[in-house]
Amino acid sequence: MADSPSDTFLEIEQDHERLQETLLLHQDAMVRRDLPAARRYWDEFCEELRDHMQIEDEILIPEFARLAGSPNGCSPEILNAEHRKIERLIERSEVRLLAHEASGTLEPRQVVLHIEEERTLKEVLDHHHTREGTAFFPVLDALLSQDQRRRLLERCRKLLVD
Repeated sequence: MADSPSDTFLEIEQDHERLQETLLLHQDAMVRRDLPAARRYWDEFCEELRDHMQIEDEILIPEFARLAGSPNGCSPEILNAEHRKIERLIERSEVRLLAHEASGTLEPRQVVLHIEEERTLKEVLDHHHTREGTAFFPVLDALLSQDQRRRLLERCRKLLVD
């Protein structure tokens, strides 16, 4: 019997599409100069992204390191370094958003500069998600039995609830 979609790590990869959409909603709000909506979508994006990275950092990357070692192009060190870079980019965008909120105004040029800065974040996320989708998750799926995957995914879900 084939594995069900919920028995693979591609379930976690689906987070990427949701994250991308939430970031776009944030940027749409920025273009409309609707700071409360921009903040709401930004906070949602950051929370979901940090949850996603926490699952990887605390559960999946250590398991990947144990099973796969450091394959070319997708080592635990690369994955961790990308997470640190993503966190720095989030912090930089957060500072900019806080400045907009403090001033109470959002001029068109400020919107352009804000979105251009977030473009770097989007590019890093896209590269990271490609690495996960082509190497990280497929390797985990291949090296673990269905039962092992199910238990590991349950740990991931539990981490989000706790």
